[in-house]
Amino acid sequence: MSQLLDLAHHTLASGWADAHSVILAGPSPTAGPGGGHLPDVKVDNTAPGASAFTTIVGALMFYGLLAGLAGLILGAIAFGLGKYLGNHHASTGGRVGMFASMAATVVVGGGSALINWAFNLGASI
Repeated sequence: MSQLLDLAHHTLASGWADAHSVILAGPSPTAGPGGGHLPDVKVDNTAPGASAFTTIVGALMFYGLLAGLAGLILGAIAFGLGKYLGNHHASTGGRVGMFASMAATVVVGGGSALINWAFNLGASI
């Protein structure tokens, strides 16, 4: 209610242009609920269990790399045999499998960089 009264006071005292700037400016992004400042939260790599989670994610990335390699090999086999035996459906499926496994491996390999980019983008807001 006090913000509404302040807005009305600004409107009457200094004209519509000043009140319009008060509406567009809004509250300060660093002001907390009690008028104080919000805490500055940082990433803590020493949190309990952080090393275990890092190890688990690294292992999942390794298995993702192996799965991508297996998909590439199996897709190449299906592509080669399908073309050799005249089975166009198997040949097309092999090509799709090869490219899908390569794309998935790019995502697995670049996942850490993509997440860090998104985190830094969000931190800059």
